[in-house]
Amino acid sequence: MPSSTDVESNENHPLLRDGKKQHVNDENKKDRRIFTVFLIVLVFIGGLICISIGWKQHNSRSNNTESPWIYHTRGKSSQKDEYPWWETSNHVDTTYTKLQGSLPAPIISAKDSKRTNNLRWGIVGLGRIARDFTTALTMAGANITAVAAGSLPNATARARHFANLYNNIPHSYGSYQELAADPNVDIVYVATINSLHYSTAMMMLQAGKNVLLEKPMTMEYTQAQALVKAAEKANRLLVTNYWTRFFPVVKYVRSILASGRLGDISAMRGDFGFPTPPIANDRYLNRDSGGGAMLDVGCYLVNLALLVNPVLPQQIQASAQTTYMDHQYRIDTEMGFLLNWDSAKKTPSMMAVENNNKNETKTTPMIFSGQASFRRPSSFEFEINAQHGRLVIHNPANAATAATVYEYQTFGPLKHVEEIRSELPPFDVSFGPEQYPRGEGFVYIIREIEQCMFEKGIPGDAKPGCLELEELTLQDQLLTVNVTDTVLRSAGYWDW
Repeated sequence: MPSSTDVESNENHPLLRDGKKQHVNDENKKDRRIFTVFLIVLVFIGGLICISIGWKQHNSRSNNTESPWIYHTRGKSSQKDEYPWWETSNHVDTTYTKLQGSLPAPIISAKDSKRTNNLRWGIVGLGRIARDFTTALTMAGANITAVAAGSLPNATARARHFANLYNNIPHSYGSYQELAADPNVDIVYVATINSLHYSTAMMMLQAGKNVLLEKPMTMEYTQAQALVKAAEKANRLLVTNYWTRFFPVVKYVRSILASGRLGDISAMRGDFGFPTPPIANDRYLNRDSGGGAMLDVGCYLVNLALLVNPVLPQQIQASAQTTYMDHQYRIDTEMGFLLNWDSAKKTPSMMAVENNNKNETKTTPMIFSGQASFRRPSSFEFEINAQHGRLVIHNPANAATAATVYEYQTFGPLKHVEEIRSELPPFDVSFGPEQYPRGEGFVYIIREIEQCMFEKGIPGDAKPGCLELEELTLQDQLLTVNVTDTVLRSAGYWDW
């Protein structure tokens, strides 16, 4: 019979194997119990965190007193793919700002009991963009009294068809001259081709109409100067439809820049482009219609750059391409341009512009790089780079409903992000599909004009009346045309 010593020394003995199995099973059960308890505790803590975050967001919404039209929520982001690698940190403090009150109120001038018909709109030029604008007018409850087609065949029939489409607008004309002579029109939206902007707007001003002129204001700077003089002489409102400035997101961006939160701005850039259909007689590619990428989308970039720094750049350079799909055109199919504000110049600061203090100046070395194209898609974003961060107005920046602010630590990584969003007004597709992206946003500039007319009076009806919009003054409009014209001349547009 083997001794106990022999049993202990024999690892394969049945008694020893059974003892080890029992010991292992006990240890596994113990580990499973510990792991189960750990999971329960982890889920409990996670639930408490979620409740805490939800409560903070609720309080942020309900207790916000900063402004009646925005609310902020805060959180932590650790998604490394949200930002470029040089901006990534493990935990980025993020504020989510939703602009409330983005949907337009009813037309303000409808409250004016002194007039039976209130502000009366006319539409001149019944193409694609006029469709979107007239839909926006109708959705806003505006009073449209007349429309006019141009010199195309069957102009009178086309005008009547357009009028019937929009709830039977009372008057339709086969010429612009007839609408100019209509005493039942206070303000005219001019949506002709670019090359007719100057002559049509001048006709309306001389007939005593207020004018909302589709961008670009004119082809050349001298024409814009003449229109402004005519508007001042007639004591009438003249506004170029740079609707971008009236979007809630862009207004909010402007307030951020004016606050000095990002410090001195040093550079801006933007790229607006899309592949246009290669149709030679379409307005995009037709020189006689005033075509070209700069006059179509590049002018938006200029207007945004001048929103940030509203003075004439000391240096303007440009270079263009005129080919597209192996065809040569007499317009720019691709335009690159550079605006440079010399560091030696003293210019009004952004704070001075907002506070209407012309004596407040600062040195503003700043540069803008822009690209406009008919040959390719693009980001359609506008980026502002400053001392303490950068700001991106997202696609499409000319009709923005989103922007992001990135704030950095001094000589350090990203410390805070603000995501800004707003809603769009409704768009009634019963009048037909939208012709351009976010055409419903025309309501914002319509509302500004109506508000101004209600508060100051309709020029021609009451004096002094509404002669200028705060967001887009006559000087702002002239400056935009001046820079755009200089870009075209630098690229050789008038020599093609």
